[in-house]
Amino acid sequence: MAATGTMEEEEEEEEEDTVVVACIKKPHCPLAWKTCMSRGGRGGGQCQGRLGGLHVQRLGHSEGRQPAGAFLWLVLPPPLPPVSFTPHSCFLLPLLLSLFPDCFCLPSRSSLLYALHAMVISYSLFGAFPSPYHRGIQELAGQVHRAYPDWTMRVHHALNLSIQAQREWLCGLACQHPHLDFCHVAHLSGGVGDLRGSVGSVWRAAVLGDPLITRYMIRDADAPLLPREVEAVKDWLSSDKCFHVMRDSPHHDQAVMAGLWGGCGDWHAPALPRLRDQLFKWCPSRAPPSVDQLYINMLLWPLIRRNLTAHDSYHCTSFTATRPFPTRRRGRGFVGMRSFRPAHAQDALSAPCPAQCRPPEHKNWDYC
Repeated sequence: MAATGTMEEEEEEEEEDTVVVACIKKPHCPLAWKTCMSRGGRGGGQCQGRLGGLHVQRLGHSEGRQPAGAFLWLVLPPPLPPVSFTPHSCFLLPLLLSLFPDCFCLPSRSSLLYALHAMVISYSLFGAFPSPYHRGIQELAGQVHRAYPDWTMRVHHALNLSIQAQREWLCGLACQHPHLDFCHVAHLSGGVGDLRGSVGSVWRAAVLGDPLITRYMIRDADAPLLPREVEAVKDWLSSDKCFHVMRDSPHHDQAVMAGLWGGCGDWHAPALPRLRDQLFKWCPSRAPPSVDQLYINMLLWPLIRRNLTAHDSYHCTSFTATRPFPTRRRGRGFVGMRSFRPAHAQDALSAPCPAQCRPPEHKNWDYC
């Protein structure tokens, strides 16, 4: 499939979309790899073009120039369309990682690394870099893999990868955690397109209507993953219900907490993309991040309330289809606590849960 050649040979292929991989010598690493997707295999200055109908842009140096060094150009046929796309996706990752594990990383994976019928935990990552949310993603990457080994962790972001610190942060995590999928919101597949006009908190809803996803969970980047949540998710997955919500604090008084719900991808498949797109439209970038909470309840709750598993430790009498969490609380923490943010590092419950919300066989669990 692959052929090597000079840049002159590449120009003969100008009518074909190609992937260009440049091998660059660097002082700190025997071989480092830069990757870009280019119209006609041109790897020079701009390295911009289209691949499979998607705009791409070179991940380059801030000076905008090619570094000095010897180049080996690999001209390859177009890869399969990615399940989730960033401007720097490449299907060569498994091969190159095996050849140069200490020197190579890519910001994202392509469809060859994912099976159909994926299960995805979806996050939004927005705002200034670095922030407690970025630290949260770092912590969560390991937690998610241990708790949900069969799931992909998908992070929707708008990082500027021409800035070295942001590029190195993303690449470091992508190389360390194969289950971690970074999706730049300027280039999302599945008809989603560019989400930079929508508030960052709602980007994670891009998984709705994805035909390759069978199950998804929407989570907050500032909330640690607790064993209590994992057991509740197992309870949901063993049920015959499509949707799942969790309310585990007196402050969780909405039908659907924006970062504590999940669903199945094949439910009303034609309707989900319309619901998703309406959510993006109603949550513009100038809106406060909490606006997604309002519209998720307005759009989603009427549709899911009869096909639902709801774990609720404080408001079980206010909503339908509620049940207690299956395990006893450890300490005073709660699912959805925002402890990755310094201002909320000491988040803890102060009031016992109502007796009606405790498991029937464990009425002595004051903090159920």
